Amino acid sequence: MFADVAPATPVKHPHFSTFNNGVRDSFVKHTQRHLPKVEKVKIEIRTLLKEKGVAHRKDILERLKERGVMGYEKDPMASLAAYLSGFKDDFVFDGNGNYSLKPS
Repeated sequence: MFADVAPATPVKHPHFSTFNNGVRDSFVKHTQRHLPKVEKVKIEIRTLLKEKGVAHRKDILERLKERGVMGYEKDPMASLAAYLSGFKDDFVFDGNGNYSLKPS
């Protein structure tokens, strides 16, 4: 009766990258899974800025969405702005939406 019906394919959430035994696998390091969200955001921003040197807040938000850290908020850009304003000791803002690492 059901021989010609194709099996259902698993549906992935569009913001999650891959799944590994039911655990979201969006972070490179498994040690980051249990960190507070603020720390995950800071780690991802720092990693992006180490790679690029300078990044616009839209690029930062896109990276955070790709990694599954942000993107579920009512207004993700406003949430990112709140995080970035708290990271003044770590990142430099140029006034045009671009951020870079603060020289050590």
